[in-house]
Amino acid sequence: MGIRFIRFISVFWIVLSFSLTARAQADCSLFMEGALETAATACAGLGHNQLCFGYPPVRVVSRTDGNTFNVPSSGNRLDISTVQSLQTSLLSLSDQNWGVSIMNVQANLPSGMNATYVLFGDAEINNTGTAAQVEARIVSTNPINVRRTPSAQGAVVAVLNPDTLLIVNGRNAGDWLHLQLDDGREGWVAAYLVQTDGDLATLSRVDSETVGYALMQAFTFRTGTGDTGCAEAPQSGLLIQTPDIENSIQLQINGVDIQLSGTAFLQSEAGNSLILTVLEGMGVMHALDKSVMVPAGAASSAVIDENQQVSEAPLSPTPYNLEDLQGLPLALLPRPIEMIEPLLQREINRQMACRITATTAGTNFREGPATAYFATGTLTVNQSYRVTGRTDGLDGFNWWRVGNRRWVRSDVVTTSGNCGDVAFVDDRPTQPSTTGYSTDLTCTSERVIYAKAGDVITISDSYYSSAVQVGDIITRLYVDRDVVYEGAGAASGTGLTWTTTWVATSGIHNVQAQYTPIVFVKPDWSVDGWQPGESTSHAVCQIRVD
Repeated sequence: MGIRFIRFISVFWIVLSFSLTARAQADCSLFMEGALETAATACAGLGHNQLCFGYPPVRVVSRTDGNTFNVPSSGNRLDISTVQSLQTSLLSLSDQNWGVSIMNVQANLPSGMNATYVLFGDAEINNTGTAAQVEARIVSTNPINVRRTPSAQGAVVAVLNPDTLLIVNGRNAGDWLHLQLDDGREGWVAAYLVQTDGDLATLSRVDSETVGYALMQAFTFRTGTGDTGCAEAPQSGLLIQTPDIENSIQLQINGVDIQLSGTAFLQSEAGNSLILTVLEGMGVMHALDKSVMVPAGAASSAVIDENQQVSEAPLSPTPYNLEDLQGLPLALLPRPIEMIEPLLQREINRQMACRITATTAGTNFREGPATAYFATGTLTVNQSYRVTGRTDGLDGFNWWRVGNRRWVRSDVVTTSGNCGDVAFVDDRPTQPSTTGYSTDLTCTSERVIYAKAGDVITISDSYYSSAVQVGDIITRLYVDRDVVYEGAGAASGTGLTWTTTWVATSGIHNVQAQYTPIVFVKPDWSVDGWQPGESTSHAVCQIRVD
């Protein structure tokens, strides 16, 4: 009988424990649902640059007098200009507490537009932004240059059309204004080129190395770790959403510069990491001279020291974990979104490859990383090109390499992807002479030759394969449509070479090679090989003659 009693007690406690756990889970879900409904109702119609206390308790430190006070109820609102810091509380079923606050923050957005912050759980945000900002409009009748430094000699980072609306967030001691561009870049314009109804005297004095951030555009941020209050509750953190995925915001969080267009979830533990998880759109983390792009479905992090400042550069993005994102209060955001499946790592790598894009016609590819090298063609406007390397040009600019032989100066293109990870290379060819003509008059693959009429041009093309013998392929070399060579070529040690000369005539001439096998040919790198008579052609070079 004693054994039966013990078994009965054991089963009773198992059933009771399961029942209590199920009830606690149900209680937690009901409490969260009610808290979010209360916050949504209490904070409906939140104004521009305002803070709303969605669910208590929330602790606030005043920016005006430094006093600390607790907000015990929902619905109270403050202008963010009066708030120095904000702390929400961990979910507690026993106390019926779960700190939730909602902010509308202009950041660098145009007037009247807001980014929405939702702070919840064991989390704290402390404002470090102080700069005023005003709207301005370009009054010049011609496009104007935005420069990297406040000087007419500063490098051009963007060209803006007349009547463009700008956000001005700083000025220097002279007559230059600091801008925040829509795509996240920054720069300077001469004050006389723009007009504003705002008071420029309210702008912070900044130099070329200092950026001004508006209220709650820059802040330190921390979250608790471990306990969430109940199993169904989300991890403590900060949700941020932009008005749409076309308008991006620039933030500085714990010393990390973040650009976001869309929706993201952030967490930060002092002595550990700041984590950016992108739920919609795109994010960029920049710190310690490294930028990392983070697409929706991925996350990245940067190490944060005990003083809540970045100490190591951001890591490359990885797929996010859906389990870590359960229960997020997405219903408090102004735009509805749906969580997507985590991206596969290979898809992240594909999306984040560094690419360059020309936004104006006439942007040149060059043979090497300097304008002294000859142009080898132009970039197609708004077409992206994958970057294969970079180097520092003798002109002080960074140069991007596309493919093996084409170079583009960094200030005449825009970049996307993780360009901070692009390897440095130094395979530049010898610079051409300063006379404007090529010193090497050999026409080989992908070159542009600049010559005078009467110059003798050597045209050479090769076919590399140890499996191909002299006589296997007949090749024709064309200048425009004229055949200047036809023959079997000569052995080159690793394949075949065909060479001839041509006397330059005025004009622009395109050189092509046509291969025609006369036997079955199977090069080292070919899977199927070529049948006799199966011709193929490719461009060799371009010759430009005065």
